[in-house]
Amino acid sequence: MTTISSQIATPAPAYDPHARISGAVWLKANLFGSIWQSLLTVIVAAGLIRFFWFVLDWGVINAVFYTTDPDVCRAATGACWAVIVEKHRPMLFGLYPYD
Repeated sequence: MTTISSQIATPAPAYDPHARISGAVWLKANLFGSIWQSLLTVIVAAGLIRFFWFVLDWGVINAVFYTTDPDVCRAATGACWAVIVEKHRPMLFGLYPYD
């Protein structure tokens, strides 16, 4: 049986909230700490770049922003934002009376 007085109390290390790890050291420690972390970081970064490039290509580069001809939207390879301009009121308010 041990008593509290026989245990040696060691103080906890002091925490300094202002001592932060700089950018390059943080990247190395958290994203490139091992081969597997490095591989996973590169795979996730490539996936995110591919995803955001697809969204940019579909939503902005190949998009139709204004047209009155529905065939133009059907032939487009990107988003058809012209429908938002034409149908914004029913999308926002539904079949609620205009008055």
